[in-house]
Amino acid sequence: MNKCKDCGKKTKGFGIRCQSCANTGKKHSNKTKKQMSETRIRLGLAKGKNNNHYKDGCSLKDYYCLDCGIKLSGYPAIKCLSCSKKELFKDPTNHPRFINGKSREPYTIEFSNELKEQIRDRDNHECKICHKKEENLFRKLDVHHIDYNKENCEKINLISLCCSCHRKTNSSRDYYYAYFKYLIEETKQCLRI
Repeated sequence: MNKCKDCGKKTKGFGIRCQSCANTGKKHSNKTKKQMSETRIRLGLAKGKNNNHYKDGCSLKDYYCLDCGIKLSGYPAIKCLSCSKKELFKDPTNHPRFINGKSREPYTIEFSNELKEQIRDRDNHECKICHKKEENLFRKLDVHHIDYNKENCEKINLISLCCSCHRKTNSSRDYYYAYFKYLIEETKQCLRI
């Protein structure tokens, strides 16, 4: 019969540790708990407030972007957010809003500042999604093409939006196309009555 190296209990077979000591992972019987924690602190393996890389829950270790060298704000990453996006979207076809290069097409001559102002007046200088007034914003409202066709400059196809709402319309085009068509039909019926 062998005895456990850690606690002195009888072991089964030829094992040097009993089942309970083997399960708890007691491997350093000659070191005290204090010596173990000091070793962990020295090696940077300690957890929580004892780890020398952390202070008040924040990492003290500095991380830098591989491309631009900017200090990353306390998280272990290889690149900063802007550099990783540049890498991802080097090819514009990878961008989720890319639709056969339509964004690079020029606007027609009909889409002038006068037409935009007429649309803003028609919509009472108010965003048709969030209903913010133009006077509360620090810029003029954008004029959006409902069918996303830059050549279609009919007044029925144009609507006033604030900048943040205009950005939202490019991600789920089918939904906003149907929503704006509904708004335009509703305003037509109100004008007939």
